[in-house]
Amino acid sequence: MSTFATSWLGFVTTDEYRANPQSMNDELQPLGKDAGCMRVYHGVQHEDPEFGYLIPVWPSSESRQTFRESQRNTEVQTVILATKVGTIGEAMGVDFRSNPAPVFEAGIVEVLMVELKDGKTAADIAPYLDEMTSMRGHGVVDGTWGTSDKSDGQIVVVIGWKSIEASLIQAAPNRLTTLPRHTKRL
Repeated sequence: MSTFATSWLGFVTTDEYRANPQSMNDELQPLGKDAGCMRVYHGVQHEDPEFGYLIPVWPSSESRQTFRESQRNTEVQTVILATKVGTIGEAMGVDFRSNPAPVFEAGIVEVLMVELKDGKTAADIAPYLDEMTSMRGHGVVDGTWGTSDKSDGQIVVVIGWKSIEASLIQAAPNRLTTLPRHTKRL
């Protein structure tokens, strides 16, 4: 099965970035040409605008790793740090089961981190995650999930919403009832 490889980098935002996140697009152009990077998404965390996320999408986990180990990775981070953001955290790779682009292009992206109990695998919870991320309508644009390269037991679920209002109205009663009920067994 093909996956969609991403890197997740958290960073401390600056006043300039919070005022206009798109101001960083020019600095990210070179990254799009490096090691086959397909697209770079970034934005401010809604709950705490002091933090933001940078998410390059790679054609494979191998191309992501090649870039991570390259001198170019250090150069790109230096340019970004010097221009728009504060401290950049350690990158986490996530290999999604389906294309995350529609999620990241939605108005709001909800992220859920799942830590599996010892002895459990992503395959054990896959049917429930597939069900949760396949729902559409009522403000949901798209959803997908994937595994982290930091731990076999760490799952990342992303849901794209049309607006923050849609996520707040729909999340509790309709969407998040399936997963918690099943994860207690896992």
